[in-house]
Amino acid sequence: MLQLVYYAPTSLSRNAANILQAFRSAQIRPQLSEIVLDDTQDDWVSIYALRAYAASPGDHLAEQFIPLTQQMLQMLTVPEAQRRELAVQRGHQHRLVGSHYFLDDIASLIDAHPSNRVWFFKLIEAAEPSIAIDFLSSQLRRGRSDEFIAQVLDLLLPALDSYPTHLKLFTVSHLTDENNAQVWEWLEGHFEAILNLSLSQPENRSLKHIARRWARLDIGLRERIPDWDSGYMAPMQGPPILRSTTPYQDLPAYQTLTGLYEQAMAGDRDAYRRLTTSARSHQIEIPVRAVATHFVGQLTDVFKSAYYVMVQQYRYGHVNWDWRINHFDSPVRFEAGEALLTFATAETWEVLVDGFFIRPSNDFMRIQSEWIAYLTDVLSGEDAVYESRHFPDVEARSWFRALADITDEELQRL
Repeated sequence: MLQLVYYAPTSLSRNAANILQAFRSAQIRPQLSEIVLDDTQDDWVSIYALRAYAASPGDHLAEQFIPLTQQMLQMLTVPEAQRRELAVQRGHQHRLVGSHYFLDDIASLIDAHPSNRVWFFKLIEAAEPSIAIDFLSSQLRRGRSDEFIAQVLDLLLPALDSYPTHLKLFTVSHLTDENNAQVWEWLEGHFEAILNLSLSQPENRSLKHIARRWARLDIGLRERIPDWDSGYMAPMQGPPILRSTTPYQDLPAYQTLTGLYEQAMAGDRDAYRRLTTSARSHQIEIPVRAVATHFVGQLTDVFKSAYYVMVQQYRYGHVNWDWRINHFDSPVRFEAGEALLTFATAETWEVLVDGFFIRPSNDFMRIQSEWIAYLTDVLSGEDAVYESRHFPDVEARSWFRALADITDEELQRL
């Protein structure tokens, strides 16, 4: 895989670097450091290598990244337009335009390998105040550990006291998300300053979020702005299928597929054939194909070929479902991958890795990486437990609800 990172065309090199984090290998740390610190390397290859380093096991001191962190902090002091101009002149961008990406991923590494926190937070504290405050504020919504957030707040709150002109509603919005007595004591102590800042920026996108989280501020805004309303914005009008109030279990398409599944579980080969055809046919609507794939994946104990149907669905399942429905375009491949996880074998691991390079999609690649990491742990003898963080149950999978849009004519094809 490292050879692909080094020598493959850029698109393939990026995918190879991306998948390395799923391997969680300590042995390749030297190579990963080399890739990250190579100033001529492609931007995303370097960032993915940094993520792979962060995912490696243990708590590893990584002081080789101190100069890079300093460089990224310094680069953020350069106006973005100037950074972009310099990037064009030098022929690559990540050390100039993508500084915030690097800093976010360096912070992820620091959180995962806490022995690096001393040098890291010293560099943040020494940075230009506006840069440090903006960066520390952004970390409050990155899913960091409690220990990491505690250190962020230990720097952020005193910095805001020392440099009150650098306070932004962006920062206040992040702070109001914290269920932390120290934070709320600070907010209440700076109420007047925050209220005045809010009144000076009534159209700021963060303000409604803050007011919904902070009743005192909401009341203060109502008293001073006659038409102020902190209520949630009306939901966007989605496709008709998402406005259906009928439970997916009562939808004709779901009941048809359930009937075929129950017959197939009883050994009916014709029902199994119809179900697999529904899962694979390009003449069938994608939600139907995804749900049919879900059912075929539960038939591997009855029909041995069901495993290989899942392999084909995972590799080549249609990925062009309208992402606007739920910001996810790969429901068929997702259902197949979830089914394959029940087969913790080297063959399945190879299939998952293989599929990572086929028709890559950012959202789905994150899920694939989790699957590969899980199977890597299992095959390495780790006591790993898989829990889907994206669609933990059928209720969360909008393609089941999308069956409401299947017409009677389309049902006849099943």
